[in-house]
Amino acid sequence: MISVVIATLNSEATIVECLDSIYSNKNPPPFEVIVVDGGSTDNTVQFVKKYPAKIILGEKSKASQRNTGVAQSVGDIIAFTDSDTRVAEDWLSTLAKHFDDPSIAGVGGPNITPDEDPFSARCFGALMESFLGSSGVRNTVIYRSVREVKHNPPVNSAVRKSVFQEAGGFTEGFEWAQDVMLDAKIKRMGGRLIYDPEMLVWHHRRRTLRGFIKQLVLYGIGRASVFYKYPESLPLTYFCVAAFATGTILSIPLYILVDFLKPVIAFGWVAYLLFVMLSSIYMAVQKRKAALAVVIPPLAIIEHFALGFGFLMGLINPYGRDSKK
Repeated sequence: MISVVIATLNSEATIVECLDSIYSNKNPPPFEVIVVDGGSTDNTVQFVKKYPAKIILGEKSKASQRNTGVAQSVGDIIAFTDSDTRVAEDWLSTLAKHFDDPSIAGVGGPNITPDEDPFSARCFGALMESFLGSSGVRNTVIYRSVREVKHNPPVNSAVRKSVFQEAGGFTEGFEWAQDVMLDAKIKRMGGRLIYDPEMLVWHHRRRTLRGFIKQLVLYGIGRASVFYKYPESLPLTYFCVAAFATGTILSIPLYILVDFLKPVIAFGWVAYLLFVMLSSIYMAVQKRKAALAVVIPPLAIIEHFALGFGFLMGLINPYGRDSKK
């Protein structure tokens, strides 16, 4: 049996769409839905009560909510998604088939931006779904084939309950690294994590630039928090992004004060901007949206600075408890 665990907090705008998509899945294996609410002050709980889902009142921490949901589950497979998603009509059956292989500990899939999201959210999503914006991290990047990965974010993932329990569940207190830490522990235990492009969910993105920047800074802090315990979980590209943020700031006074470094610094700036521009054009052609060629370059630069500075903050204060979502 599959237990679907969803953490909610003031999710009235999206929870109906999420639950409708789960309960309308075609030919699903036996499943239950567990909604753990973090104290919503809107109509989230009232909306959930219209479905045959188990409702549990928990803390605001998503790590705590998910751990609570798993503790109350009866399934041997735990599936996670967020309250602002819509799962594909074959989501449950697609994830279930992978657990026929006893060597597989968990499975995940892509989370893509819905077409009905506003333009700003679709731009943020397009950037995060590309290599330019993902920095080589699994969270939002989309692959075309089944493959083994280091991490599957709980916006779209499933794991054996026995493996989850053996790994100790989500690490509470590190909201923006809880999932990465869990998967790092599973990998160290010898568990295999699989990515399946057919295990699809649509995920609503941030709608404002401020919210997008805050999310990126916290992602950076969270990743750095994991690095000291699980360095193997972090790709080299994260350090490149951090080096870019630091190097750009330091290069400005050096360019002004040190004449012989000017050509080198100028070359670095031009090379980076060329990479961003060409990547943005490729993205625009790939998605057949010309506007992306204009919008993505400044967004990518902002994203790299926000992610880089967040990562640096986390490296400087590695044992700090990062912010709650």
